[in-house]
Amino acid sequence: MQINLSGIWKATEDIGAQARAGKPGYNDTGWRNVPVPGHWQETPGLERHTGTLLYRKSFTFDRTLAPEETARLRFEGIFYDAKVWCNGAFIGEQQGYFIPELYDVTKHLRQGENVVMVEVACPPEENPGSKRQITGVFGDWSGKPPAAEPGGIWRDVTLELYHGVVPGRLNLQARPNEPLTFALELAAMGEGSLSWTATVTPETFDGAPITNNGVQPTRRGANRLQASVTIPDPHLWWTWDHGRPDLYRLTLDISHNGGPAHRIERLFGIRTVELRDNHFYLNGRRIFLRGTTYAPADIRLARITRARYQQDLDLMAEANINTARIYAHVAGAALYEEASRRGILIWQDFPLHRLYSRTIGDDARRQARAMVDLLGHWPAIGLWCCHSEPVRYGEEDDPSLLDRSLARLAGIGGNWNKSSLDPALRAVIRQADPGRPCIAHAGDWGAGDGRLFWGWYSGEVTELGNKLKANPDIARFVTGFGAQAFPVPANSSKFVQGRWPKINWSDLTERHMLQAKTMERHIPHTVAQTFADYSRATQSYQAYLHKHHIEQFRRRKYHPTGGVLQFMFTDSAPGVTCAIVDYWRGPKAAYHVVKECYSPLYICADWPKGGYAPGGLLAVRVYLLNDRHQPFAGTWTWAVERDGVALASREHAAQLPPDSAAPAPDGIEWTVPVDAAPGSAELVLTLAIAGEAPVVNRYKVSILPPQ
Repeated sequence: MQINLSGIWKATEDIGAQARAGKPGYNDTGWRNVPVPGHWQETPGLERHTGTLLYRKSFTFDRTLAPEETARLRFEGIFYDAKVWCNGAFIGEQQGYFIPELYDVTKHLRQGENVVMVEVACPPEENPGSKRQITGVFGDWSGKPPAAEPGGIWRDVTLELYHGVVPGRLNLQARPNEPLTFALELAAMGEGSLSWTATVTPETFDGAPITNNGVQPTRRGANRLQASVTIPDPHLWWTWDHGRPDLYRLTLDISHNGGPAHRIERLFGIRTVELRDNHFYLNGRRIFLRGTTYAPADIRLARITRARYQQDLDLMAEANINTARIYAHVAGAALYEEASRRGILIWQDFPLHRLYSRTIGDDARRQARAMVDLLGHWPAIGLWCCHSEPVRYGEEDDPSLLDRSLARLAGIGGNWNKSSLDPALRAVIRQADPGRPCIAHAGDWGAGDGRLFWGWYSGEVTELGNKLKANPDIARFVTGFGAQAFPVPANSSKFVQGRWPKINWSDLTERHMLQAKTMERHIPHTVAQTFADYSRATQSYQAYLHKHHIEQFRRRKYHPTGGVLQFMFTDSAPGVTCAIVDYWRGPKAAYHVVKECYSPLYICADWPKGGYAPGGLLAVRVYLLNDRHQPFAGTWTWAVERDGVALASREHAAQLPPDSAAPAPDGIEWTVPVDAAPGSAELVLTLAIAGEAPVVNRYKVSILPPQ
């Protein structure tokens, strides 16, 4: 039996009221109404509140507990520290925003009016270089509004009644050619007999259910149920581009001493995941990861609905994305289910971002284990990462040479976070989940992944190719590249103040994440006569950077690049960021470029030079890319076009071996006619495969005046 206690609670900033307010009968009419689930900054009058808030909920319980019944108060998630009372009695405390907690209120619950009181604390970090709260990007990140704090009871609160036993942690292990094994930890109220029935039912395809059952004795206190179910001819879970993401449902019914049954359900998938030399293997098959970085869908986690996650994942699949990195946070439960149903692989970060105090060590290990317990049954999760960017970063907006040098030295060198904390977390996660790869950290100079923001934080877009030639290993696995861009004008107008060119740049920098100095360096505002023109110019630059970078990485597939994660997918709040989809889910120009460049079958070329004089030679290599595991044959064509009219063209045979990326045997060589008129043209590449939509790629070409 479950009683929902979510809804409107009462809250006050007066923490001193704690001693009086915890019992029934207290008059709380002067307190504020706050939503649960929710964040307190969503409440009028608390928009900028930080620190601590006292919550109170009065409810009626209209029955008495039976002899073998026990009552638990369940909090699904609280930001960040919480102390809990029931009817004036202190019943426990918790730490960690994503961890569900159960409190025994059997002795405190009474018939009639009852009161739950919670003191919730989520203070701002005093020292970003030595943080004490494990909140990831919610606590310290340039992509969130500075005044936004996540404090509050952000998930549901329920009162749950159990008969005889209280189920706890459930661990599933599902691998091909092995029985499904499960282990349930539970607490028994006394000695007796536990009866259980486990049923495995296909969730995404037709098939007969498979059942196993048994009986085992219990002793008072901690008990463990461990069993298995053999699944013949299992359907494997695949990403959407390599097969079907088939799922099963485990239903576990348990009863104690013949009492009412309690049901536990878990969706799961059967598959293996491996990471070998930065190449990812799913069910033994090497696959290239075409990915994105997924920051919180909203900086207010409680606002995010299942429909919003579904929308974002649909946008990812439409853009040919097969992998999403959940960036330095644990998302809502619906994300992992929807990703598992859609076949989108998850790189899951533990919520550590940048640097932390030595005091968090023990709690970080506890929370890392809790993350695996909470999410480990979802087949979409393919990789754990313990820490995002555990290094010092200087000024991000147009950093000085000193800032860049110190940041690089900090990345190359060691610190307590990298040398002690992260390996300890990795050991905890590996012990809890030996079936998945786990990396200690990502986003520093020694982690094996690359944050290659050429064309934004460093250098120019066209410098990337030379950097990769000089040091190919920096692209073994690419976890970040991008550039900021404004949303489309209609959505930008929702937060941009002023009239062009005298818009409120300070407000955009201070509240809406604009890196104004860097933006001005790459896209000077003098290029535009109107704000709409400037918005389009920033989007055009972001799209150009994405096309250039993705093609550089994809043509180096497996030599050495094992995958690409662009940064980032959606905005968490209204702003000017590197997202390719804005806060209102309006796709920017770069979204459409990513969709084209991430096509599983693709054709690209070395980028043409800036211009060609009459009589000059346009000579570039062409690359044919195939991320599927079957061969394809067809034709590829190049043409130099102006206003839709071909100045020259040629067709070649195309052979695309399975899972390959290689130069075409014949490249492009075209001598610009001596009488060619100066002006703009396009180099158009077309890949034609029977039964597949044609792949078309375009590059701007400039024909210079005669010299």
